[in-house]
Amino acid sequence: MKAAILSIGDELLIGQVINSNAATIGRILTEEGFKVTSVLSIGDDADQIRQAINDLLDSNQVVISTGGLGPTHDDITKQVLLGLFGGTWIQSPGQLEIIRSIFEKRGRTVSDLNRQQADYPSSSRPLINEVGTAPGLWFTRGDSDLFVLPGVPAEMKFLMENRIRPLLKEKNKGRFIIQRTLRTTGIAESTLAETIGPVSGFLPDGATLAFLPGFGGVRLRIMIAGTDRQWMTEQLNQIADFLIEKAGIHYFAEGDDDLEDVIVDLLTRHQQTLSLAESCTGGLISDRLTNVPGASAIYLAGLNAYSNDAKIKWLGVTPETLRQHGAVSAETASAMAAGIRQATGSTYSLSVTGIAGPSGGTPEKPVGLVFIAIATPSVLHTFRTIMPGDRRQFKERVSSWALNHLRECILNQLKS
Repeated sequence: MKAAILSIGDELLIGQVINSNAATIGRILTEEGFKVTSVLSIGDDADQIRQAINDLLDSNQVVISTGGLGPTHDDITKQVLLGLFGGTWIQSPGQLEIIRSIFEKRGRTVSDLNRQQADYPSSSRPLINEVGTAPGLWFTRGDSDLFVLPGVPAEMKFLMENRIRPLLKEKNKGRFIIQRTLRTTGIAESTLAETIGPVSGFLPDGATLAFLPGFGGVRLRIMIAGTDRQWMTEQLNQIADFLIEKAGIHYFAEGDDDLEDVIVDLLTRHQQTLSLAESCTGGLISDRLTNVPGASAIYLAGLNAYSNDAKIKWLGVTPETLRQHGAVSAETASAMAAGIRQATGSTYSLSVTGIAGPSGGTPEKPVGLVFIAIATPSVLHTFRTIMPGDRRQFKERVSSWALNHLRECILNQLKS
C-alpha cells in the first residue's frame, strides 16, 4: 500500500524549523509495510492545503499530515478540513478534560481558544492526545485514510505510536517490511560498493539495499517486503551476513550504535580501561564516549591539552620534542598518549593533535593535518591523515577516524 506525508507550516519552508516529524512518520509507515511515495511541505495556505490533500488522497491509501492544529489565527488546517469534508463542530469531552488537567498543573486558566482545540469536525473521528491539547483527526475518503496530527514532535510521536500504528497494522494486514542497518567506517561508498559487488547476485525479489554515506561512515540499509515473515527474516539475515563478511574490518555495528558504543562495550566486556589526551578535537572524543551509558566503568580520565604548556606540564611532552617536531607531529602525539596512559594507569590511551584551520597551516604541515597515537599494553601506534572541512566538520571527522583506529587496535590487541 502507498502512503504520503504532508507537513504544513510556513516555519518549515523558511528553514526556521527542521522537519523531524516527517522522518519519524516515514519510519513508522515503512515498519508497517507501507511504501512512502512522497513527503510534501507546504505553507499555512488554505488553497495549498486543500489541493495537497485532494491530490495525495487520490494516489495513496494513507496520508498523514502534521501542523496547523494550534489555537492561534495562523493555525488554519482544522478549519480547511471542515470545509473540505463537511460537517459541523463537535467537542471531544475526553480531550477537553485533558486540556483542563494540563492547564491546572501549570496553574493557568483554560481560555476559549484552548477549549476550541477540543473541537473536531463531525466528518472525522478524534484521536485523543494525552500529552497535548490538540487531538488528532481521522478522515476517510473511499478506501483512503487521512490522519491529521499536531506539529509538536512529542505529541505527533504519541499519536503515531498509540493511535495510528494500530490502525496501520489493521489496514495493511499480512504485509510486512523488515530491515537491518549495518554500520561501516573507514571505507568510501564507491569502494564499499565495488567490494560488495552487483546486488543482483545476492538480493532476492522484494529486497533492496541502500548505501547511506555520512561523516562517520556508510550505512547499509537492507529492506525486505513480503507476507512470509519467517522467510523474510531468514533472507534478511543471510544478506546481512554476506555484507558483514564483505565489509570485513570496516563493519563495526548495527542499527543506531556508533563507534563509541562499540568501544565502551568492548572494554567493559574485557574489564579494560581508557584515557584520552586531546588537543585539536577540544574534548569531543571524551564527550562522545561519556554520552554512552556505562562509560564510567572504562573511562578513567581525559585531558584537553590545547596549549604546548599543557602538553609539557600535564602529559610529559618535552620542550625538545616540540622544538624539533612541532605540536602537530607523530612524536608529540606519541608522547601525549604515553603520558596520559602513565598518569592514569589505563589499559589503552588515545591522543590527537592537528591543525583545524582555517589558519596555521604551512606547505609542510597544511590545514587539516592530524596525528593520533594509541598506546596499548604491548605497542604504541601512530596514524596520520589530512582531514577536510570547517572546524566543526574537522573535529567530527577526526573524532570518528580516531575512534575507529582505537577500535581496530583494541580488537588486534585482544586477538594477540
